[in-house]
Amino acid sequence: MIHTHSRYLRHVAGAIAGFAGMTAAASAQTLVGDTVEWWTQPQLTGVAVFNSAAVVTSPGHEFQSQIQQSVLYTLNVEALSIRLDSFSNWFSPYFNSGHAPSYIEIRDLDFIGEPQRFISGVNVSFSTTITVDDGSPANWPDFSAANVSFTADSVRISYGGYEFLPGDYVQIDLLTNVPAPSVAGLGLVGVAAAMRRRRR
Repeated sequence: MIHTHSRYLRHVAGAIAGFAGMTAAASAQTLVGDTVEWWTQPQLTGVAVFNSAAVVTSPGHEFQSQIQQSVLYTLNVEALSIRLDSFSNWFSPYFNSGHAPSYIEIRDLDFIGEPQRFISGVNVSFSTTITVDDGSPANWPDFSAANVSFTADSVRISYGGYEFLPGDYVQIDLLTNVPAPSVAGLGLVGVAAAMRRRRR
């Protein structure tokens, strides 16, 4: 009985340690140190274009769009957020090309030390001074949180048909999750339950 009891305690201790490890990993989620990619797709062509890749650092922005010496906007990736900051008066014209409106996309967002963690949602805030460009259709909607979409490892900002002023921003806070425990992982719970029954 003593031998069985000690084995049971080892199983429980192992399960607790594993849970503590998962909790610590969840609290350590971060994009800092990850290599991410900046893509854009102009509505005129409908073809996604790779611009550059960068390692996420904090503080400091990873990407910058500019024309000659004028900075249009920067893209800053942090541990759990992405932010667009506008530095010029610029707009994205609407083209009746049949393609989706122009967008910016940050891809390959992988959480350091947590390869299974994925983006499960976003919270979006933005400047109210982002306006519909004069050349857009008459019924073009105001800029809203609906202009931001995501996949498990990418975030997209649809900016086609809008005008940005210096100081305008789009702030995207990432919500994350991990896959549900596998059947194999749940087997540990079964082992602990069996050990309890044997002890009784």
